[in-house]
Amino acid sequence: MCGVNLKSKILVLSDGGWTNEAISKTLLSLAMNNTDFLSNKEILSKLGIESEVLEDCQPGWKRSHYRAVINWLRKYKGKISASNLEKVRGYLEAFYHLCELEDWEKANVVRLAQFSEIQQPLNAQLQIWGLYHEVIRFEKNLLGKISCLTDISCTRNLGNANYLLSNYSQAIVFWQQSLTLAKRLGDDGEEQSALNNLGTVYRTKSDYPKAIQYFQKALSIARKFCDQQGEAQILGNLGNVYYSMGDYPGALAYQRQSLALEDQLGNRRGQGTTLGSIGNIYQAMGEYNQALVCHQQHLAIAEESGDPAEKGRALGSLGYVHWALGDYVQAINYHQQALILVREIGDRLGEGNALGGLGLAYYYSGDYRQAILHHEQHLNFARAVGDRQGEGAAVGNLGEVHLALKNYSEAIQCFQQHLKLTQEIGDRLGEGNALGNLGIALIEVRYFSEAKEYLQKSLEIFSQIGNRTGEAEVLKYLTKLKENLEE
Repeated sequence: MCGVNLKSKILVLSDGGWTNEAISKTLLSLAMNNTDFLSNKEILSKLGIESEVLEDCQPGWKRSHYRAVINWLRKYKGKISASNLEKVRGYLEAFYHLCELEDWEKANVVRLAQFSEIQQPLNAQLQIWGLYHEVIRFEKNLLGKISCLTDISCTRNLGNANYLLSNYSQAIVFWQQSLTLAKRLGDDGEEQSALNNLGTVYRTKSDYPKAIQYFQKALSIARKFCDQQGEAQILGNLGNVYYSMGDYPGALAYQRQSLALEDQLGNRRGQGTTLGSIGNIYQAMGEYNQALVCHQQHLAIAEESGDPAEKGRALGSLGYVHWALGDYVQAINYHQQALILVREIGDRLGEGNALGGLGLAYYYSGDYRQAILHHEQHLNFARAVGDRQGEGAAVGNLGEVHLALKNYSEAIQCFQQHLKLTQEIGDRLGEGNALGNLGIALIEVRYFSEAKEYLQKSLEIFSQIGNRTGEAEVLKYLTKLKENLEE
């Protein structure tokens, strides 16, 4: 079914790992701030809160809050089977009690502490687990309370969480605040980071000129201060923009520049990520053997460096190439491997992508029952974690299956839901896909005038955002529609 060509690009576009760049930078900076594991006894000592010194603490409500901090840190133990949130409940409650006391410095110590039970500082671990609503509640407490440096960290993390919840307008607000603060402090590294993040969110919104503008500004700073690692990452991000626009030669040129720098620096993780992006470009160009080579190199690097998140992305990318080649058994195998891996490490975005990838592989193999099952799992999962872009992709993919089954009413309903979601979050590429799929479905039920209207709106969006592949696809259906009208 030709409608698949329009819709299936959405998951592929979100599978290059670029959505995690802002988080990766945050986690790296936090880990650099604090790399010592602390026991609960050590954190209490660091906070300077001991039961014996609280007797003279006045007024009584303050003493109660400090005692609560001690009790939560000393006595709370999450069950082995507890959820991730319950595992860190004691630390979070201690943090919130300190905030009630307006003891911001001590609260920040808890926020950045790397407890022995978790792998990263507390605020970073919440992001790794995908607890984005908790991240927002957590970080807002210290905003404007300690220093500009802390505010930069908080606004960066608030931008990350909102971005990953598809709250793009809020992400822009926080990252703009981070940019303003960085400029005020003259902190070029943080300014570069904020510009890079803003470029990422505008790319997601399909505002490619603005994305390029922010990335170019970030690139200028990186080059000015000889930050070759930052330069390599930003060149890759520029490549991602051109990829989204359908300008594959331009995308390839930027990614090759990025790879050359990563090779020069000996950055194996960066090499793997960039090879994955190059593989996606080759796949889009129909050069599947080249794509497989790149993704296999990405996988080998991830295994060599022991990076499960990158390994999951490489496995997923290999799955996409194999279904493009028509090898659906192998595609399913790779996506299943990716799903098992990302679930083990708690990569929630990766889990959504793996479920979606499995749904697409089953769809192309003709197993519509399994396709519906996995797309529904992806849909429920995306709704549970608040991933609205993932929700849109899942409901759109469900529409594709119903279209193939000639369940036209269900297909149209799914595409309408997808359209509404993309319009709400400002995802222009997704909106173009949803409009195009609605037009295709309406052709099938012979609502030709309505189909023409949706297809023309889709064509207008693809033209505005510079997506050549989408334009070509819609023009093909407009030609088919014209033939139907002339019959």
